[in-house]
Amino acid sequence: MAKVSVVVPVYNCEKYLNKCLESISSQSYSDLEIILVDDGSTDSSGAICDAFAQKDGRFKAYHKLNGGVSDARNFGLEKASGEYITFVDSDDYILSDAVKKAEEYMLQSVDLIFFAPTESMLKIGYEKFTPLTRSEVIENYSVWQKYFYSPWSKFFKKSIIVEHGLKFNEQMKYNEDAEFIHRYLSFCFKVCFVNDYFYIYTVRKGSLSHSMNYEKVKNMSYTLGSIEVFLGKDNLYRAGEFFGAYFKNYIFILLNSDRKNYKQLFKSFKDDAVLKEYLKYYDAQGFKQKFLKRLYVGHKFTALNLTVKLYKLIFKIKNRR
Repeated sequence: MAKVSVVVPVYNCEKYLNKCLESISSQSYSDLEIILVDDGSTDSSGAICDAFAQKDGRFKAYHKLNGGVSDARNFGLEKASGEYITFVDSDDYILSDAVKKAEEYMLQSVDLIFFAPTESMLKIGYEKFTPLTRSEVIENYSVWQKYFYSPWSKFFKKSIIVEHGLKFNEQMKYNEDAEFIHRYLSFCFKVCFVNDYFYIYTVRKGSLSHSMNYEKVKNMSYTLGSIEVFLGKDNLYRAGEFFGAYFKNYIFILLNSDRKNYKQLFKSFKDDAVLKEYLKYYDAQGFKQKFLKRLYVGHKFTALNLTVKLYKLIFKIKNRR
């Protein structure tokens, strides 16, 4: 039985934290350590972590100055002693057999075990277990890429992280998990997808993953570097979903920008090197996305600007109702 470390970065999450930690405490898999990293919480989250550590020896509570989620995850990676590491965000929870579901694949010494991030993302018509070599992951990247954009619902080998000095990029405030996972994948030889789920994701108003601004969009361009290292430049066309998300997020911040910032944002959008080279690989769906993509790829920027402004006006009118 492989020892598993569950790393939980915690910051001001008192409303959800008990449910999260109870779900980890009730795991049917026995050889666990749970690393709680209180990242300078100002509510009762730190006290909740201490309470769990006092009543259950598998829990270890650490308290540090606030450094952000990547810093907290890196702290947890340093403290983890398990052969495999998995992450749980403090406002989410997991099913009681979450770690048990991964046991047989850990025994096969798989480098990365990934499950469907949510129940809705299960693959219809696929086998429960799909073993993949690195070349097969690359060849089928368009099938699996949606699963590489969050650190949870996965089991990472601690030895690979240590050997290659892998850490989350603390300078990135968005998409840092995808950047980490693609760098990690670059050192994997044996990967498996388990067509099952165990992670229950909580959509929380105001959470970092559900807000968007220019800095976060530009962070996505930094992720491209790790995707290119993994796929190779000749295979970047396979990452169409990523380029589509990049494009749609740019449109989102343009629609929500004020008059003062719009002109500079649109110039950045028009001149963006990533979109200029790779947007053609995005398989746009729906009239709006197809039309906007066609204007961009065709360098019809005056028409694109007017179209975005029209959508912006419609968006503003709708929000007034």
